[in-house]
Amino acid sequence: MGKQSMYEIPEDLWKKIQSIIPKKNDSKAGRPRKNDKQIIAGIVYREKFRVSWHEVPKEFGSKSTLHRRYLELSEQGVLEKIFKLTNGLYSNLTLKKKSSKSKK
Repeated sequence: MGKQSMYEIPEDLWKKIQSIIPKKNDSKAGRPRKNDKQIIAGIVYREKFRVSWHEVPKEFGSKSTLHRRYLELSEQGVLEKIFKLTNGLYSNLTLKKKSSKSKK
């Protein structure tokens, strides 16, 4: 993200978030993983503005990368911790859980 975005995570908050994100597994072959700060900022943007993955600005990364990392971090229990850390900064963030209600 070349110029500073108004949605960029402040550095002091990022240090706290960074400490709870699982370390990258550099032993895997393939493309290098996208910038964690950029991806987390995109996930926070999506939650804050309640938009679809398609509506998240491309500056945060591709919709498929954002969604995949969202699922990974959610499964690891990290998203809930991130949203708790950002609660004061992004007061309308909530962790969306799948509804178990069936359609009638």
